[in-house]
Amino acid sequence: MYVVGAGQPLVDLHCTLVPPADAGDNFFLNGPTSVGSSRAEAVPLLRELNDSVSGEATTKDINTPLAIDDGRDWVRNLSLVITHNLPNDTLDTLSRLLWDALTGPQLIAVRSAGFLADFYVRFHEHCVSQPHTDETAPSVRLRDLSLGSCGGRGTHGGALTATDTEKNHFAVFQAQKWKLSEEN
Repeated sequence: MYVVGAGQPLVDLHCTLVPPADAGDNFFLNGPTSVGSSRAEAVPLLRELNDSVSGEATTKDINTPLAIDDGRDWVRNLSLVITHNLPNDTLDTLSRLLWDALTGPQLIAVRSAGFLADFYVRFHEHCVSQPHTDETAPSVRLRDLSLGSCGGRGTHGGALTATDTEKNHFAVFQAQKWKLSEEN
């Protein structure tokens, strides 16, 4: 489980050991040398990728902090909790704990197998205090559509343009049309 505290470093709380199947697939591991070590030990490699990231690896089982009051308080004081392939009973316990804390962190639960993954996001409803700005965007819609003033068949007795002058006039009109291929 990955947790992020408000203004605090990343904490990787993971008690699972790296199996051989993960050693070649996981970018954040040191290949075969990582087999048998805790998955939480990937945190130092995350810090190597980005100097501004700080974090710690904790090899506790998530059920340990969920079983004691201090641990539950610690989880409630985080700003975001991301889980990966947690057992359903543990995920239900964690989800209920976070849902009961109205100001608690959001929960993102990830279930994955290979390159296939499902994400579940759980957070309380929140109010947006100012959804609109004071200024409105200018309207780019047509205010007057007067195709009759453009000429065409109506000025030629129903026939298409025939002379070069008329064709040039029509070409100027065509050049002023909005082209779908152009950007707005």
